[in-house]
Amino acid sequence: MITAIVKGLIRNGKQEELRRIANILQHEYAAKEDGCIQYESYIDGLTFITIERWADQVVLDKHLAQDHLKNISLS
Repeated sequence: MITAIVKGLIRNGKQEELRRIANILQHEYAAKEDGCIQYESYIDGLTFITIERWADQVVLDKHLAQDHLKNISLS
């Protein structure tokens, strides 16, 4: 099993937009991907954290190559 903890700083004023995107990723995409064991996102002030657990590196790499991840922009 692979555990990935993603932590980032949110641009001020982008919290709600990121929360919307994170909910889509968590509930509509990652949860339906083969090999996804856990995918949870949290926002605390300007800090964004995602805790992901994947069956192995192969499925994590497949997840990271998905178009829906490449197309996310908060600029």
